[in-house]
Amino acid sequence: MNDKPFFDTNIILYAFRKDDTRGQVAEALLAAGGALSVQVLAAFLPR
Repeated sequence: MNDKPFFDTNIILYAFRKDDTRGQVAEALLAAGGALSVQVLAAFLPR
């Protein structure tokens, strides 16, 4: 069984927004490790 959490686009967005109180929690989650899909990364990156 895979015990890594899967992060949605919202977690990445929260981590990069400085005016959002959820940013610290999102940064801690990302720092702890997990998985992202290519689709999540594509949705986050500017076009």
